[in-house]
Amino acid sequence: MKKLTLILSLFSLCMILSAKPVLLSESPCEYMETFVGFDWNEYKSMLTYEELSSDINQLCYYLQNAYADYEGMCGRGFSASELKYQIFVTYSKNEKIDTRAAFKFIADFLEPFISDRHFSIITKMAVFEPVKSSRFFYTNTFVEKSDDGFYLLQSDSENLSKGMKFDGASENLFYYPVKGKNVWRIGIISVENPKILSVQFEGKSFLLPVYDDGAIQTSSIRYHELESDDSVYASLSSFWLPEKGSQFRKGADIVLSKYASLASKYYDKKNIIIDLRGNPGGVGTYSEYLFYSLYTNNKKEFSWKKLSKYSKWFESYISNEKWIESPVTLESYLKFSEMLGFNDAKLSSNLEKSRQKPVRKIFGTQKRKPLEKNKKAFPGKIIILIDRNSLSASENTVVLAKKLFGDNAVIIGEKTGGCCEYWDNIDYMLPDSKVCVHFGSQKNAKPEESELWHGEGFGIYPDYWSIGEDLNDTIFLVTDDSEMKEKLAEIDSRLM
Repeated sequence: MKKLTLILSLFSLCMILSAKPVLLSESPCEYMETFVGFDWNEYKSMLTYEELSSDINQLCYYLQNAYADYEGMCGRGFSASELKYQIFVTYSKNEKIDTRAAFKFIADFLEPFISDRHFSIITKMAVFEPVKSSRFFYTNTFVEKSDDGFYLLQSDSENLSKGMKFDGASENLFYYPVKGKNVWRIGIISVENPKILSVQFEGKSFLLPVYDDGAIQTSSIRYHELESDDSVYASLSSFWLPEKGSQFRKGADIVLSKYASLASKYYDKKNIIIDLRGNPGGVGTYSEYLFYSLYTNNKKEFSWKKLSKYSKWFESYISNEKWIESPVTLESYLKFSEMLGFNDAKLSSNLEKSRQKPVRKIFGTQKRKPLEKNKKAFPGKIIILIDRNSLSASENTVVLAKKLFGDNAVIIGEKTGGCCEYWDNIDYMLPDSKVCVHFGSQKNAKPEESELWHGEGFGIYPDYWSIGEDLNDTIFLVTDDSEMKEKLAEIDSRLM
């Protein structure tokens, strides 16, 4: 094991270890050594059939004993024996097997059984993802809602006239209030780029050009604050916490702690604007602590050493979740927590016991009590900006904000990437090829409680759709803060 890496994952180990589990089921399992992370220096671009077969056995072991949706896969028809048989039929007579091609074959085989956007198979030269992320494509056509339907307000199509009645599909309408209180923009959610969209006005079909506004790109952990009299804006490009000893660790600790501590400085603001565009996820504890602080009027700054009060409070409201515990998960958690610099003697002890008597357990948490309205809760608005590259912990941030603050949490932008239902995502390495498979051992039920969540690959839809140059105007529509609007003059093209 040369290096451990977490990709686009919401790692909630701290919450799992603190929550009081309910044992749902258990069964004996075998023990095989667990390999995590990447070792590209030893990667094999060509394999023998025996090596590939050995890796498939290890893959099936990982899936059965660490993947939170393994039962779901089997319910959709997955069979480990069938996968092994197909590998035998396809490759058993080959002297040399191209690794990338073989694992593309495996990814294609698994595709019908996977509903998890996080799930991926990673070779040195390619990443295979069974579940693709959809995107928002828009037209420059707007309709206005009246008592008896939607009527054309504005379009760049010469074939359409203002006032024409829209009688197409409601799934092509996206609330776009920056153009007016009752205005929707016509568009489509699609994995592929549709180029044109057929829409219906007054019983006739019209073809409209479809556009993709693109998305901002970030290459490092960046954080920035802007303040006005009424508002604070905080942008965060990643929740990723680098491994202990990394040259980036100290800086990440500083900026992530600043983000989690926003309540200590800005509780009295009317608006807290959180920009998570382009944020692929990472450690979810920072947003959890921030919203805990805003909900309980806690003014203490974030510290990993002083989370007991937050943990007990948050644990009281955990929704129904389930996770697997096995030699695989315990060993991977231990290696991962050590990499982050969090040593846990109890986890080490549990792993040793599990090796001696391997058992696969499924635990769950049950809702402790209904969420009580806190009179001290932050009374202002929480505005969260999202886009197609807001993933995992960023999506969970939105779900938590809505759960705690309801309509006072306003989500602006375009849809997210859609990978929030599976947590504790680890890169499990296959020992012969050094190919990695990336998936989580915990099922997160919170997204399903949110009306904004549309499923894996589709993600969270905003309250207010807004793209490009309209973004700042939409923020102003919610905040009525002209000073902040001036500070965010170029927000359409980058994190501020």
